Amino acid sequence: MRRIAVAVLGVGLLLSACSPTTTRGNVQNAPVNPNAGLDMRDHRYCEILTVYRNGFGVQAEVFNTFGLNECPDSEWNSINADQLKRQTGALAVVKNGPRAWAMDEVQGRDGSVAGKQVTFGAITMIQRATVPLSLSQVKSGIVTPYAEQLVNRSSTYIYRGGKPVRELISPEGKVYVMQTYDLTTSPTAAALENLGTRLKLPAGWQYREFTPQTDLRLDVNGQATVTRDDLQNTYQYAPTLVN
Repeated sequence: MRRIAVAVLGVGLLLSACSPTTTRGNVQNAPVNPNAGLDMRDHRYCEILTVYRNGFGVQAEVFNTFGLNECPDSEWNSINADQLKRQTGALAVVKNGPRAWAMDEVQGRDGSVAGKQVTFGAITMIQRATVPLSLSQVKSGIVTPYAEQLVNRSSTYIYRGGKPVRELISPEGKVYVMQTYDLTTSPTAAALENLGTRLKLPAGWQYREFTPQTDLRLDVNGQATVTRDDLQNTYQYAPTLVN
């Protein structure tokens, strides 16, 4: 089930539009850092996904710690997904993380807001998105790296000039910009410096890193397309960028 989490991460990034949640847990009202989205790069966070039936399909409710805490190791490691599954009545509960942000700032708009706060174990999280999944995804837990997934979101990611930007390029020339990286495969930002040599890129795919001289803005109005590499890092399609 971990691969489901990795696929919908980025799917469930902050400032996503949320639909009502059915998650059962301890609802909290912890203070949220109002400036967290202004200085994000390399900040750590964790995610939990709770998967439920929704009519004839299933959906994942995505919660993360951003703006509340940086997901302390001891508290994160003490969370038992099977126990949470029983407590919430979910079809599945998936832990995803720890991870870190690759952009510098995020701006939400058009009603993109956070949902309610829930405590899992000793960690308080905010609902960030509700993402539809196929039954086959839930049963198999498999999502292929370098495949696309859609998420409803209206937001702008900002990458500051003078800082590295990392991209995947598809055989068709579509450019995907890294939005988060997995701290279990790249424990520090410095570990990303040799990422290109560690990826097992499919035929025709490319990886590149560059440093823009001015700020790079990636706008999404309603729906984002995301993908991931084989080391669990996630990327957003940037239609305004051309290979």
